[in-house]
Amino acid sequence: MNREWALLDTSLWINLIKGKVNKDIQEAVERLLIEGRVVLTPMIKLELLQGADTEEEYRKQEEYLNALPLLSLTEGVWQTGFRLAFTLHQKRLSIPSWDVLIASTAIHYDCTLMHSDKDFETIARNSSLKSRFV
Repeated sequence: MNREWALLDTSLWINLIKGKVNKDIQEAVERLLIEGRVVLTPMIKLELLQGADTEEEYRKQEEYLNALPLLSLTEGVWQTGFRLAFTLHQKRLSIPSWDVLIASTAIHYDCTLMHSDKDFETIARNSSLKSRFV
């Protein structure tokens, strides 16, 4: 990709919604959104939409999320995920499959994964994942 994309994990979206991030992080995310550099994966979109409490909230979130580019789960993403899961298993690291899939998407598309989930830090130490814990 020709510009640096930021993939925001569900953990960060939830903290943003709940106001649990500092002003610098909130402003950084707003800047990324304005610049059109925030992308989603189908897994993150699924996790966010499943958390809606009402039909109205679901529709609002879906409309908002539909405005963001969605990275496809291509064969390359899956191949990256298969190898990553195997590598982590060989190191006796237990990471949920959905986190492996999200990380694999970020690796495949060369995105920086912004998150509040320590599992991604473990993945980053054991792969080429570009990670930013916030």
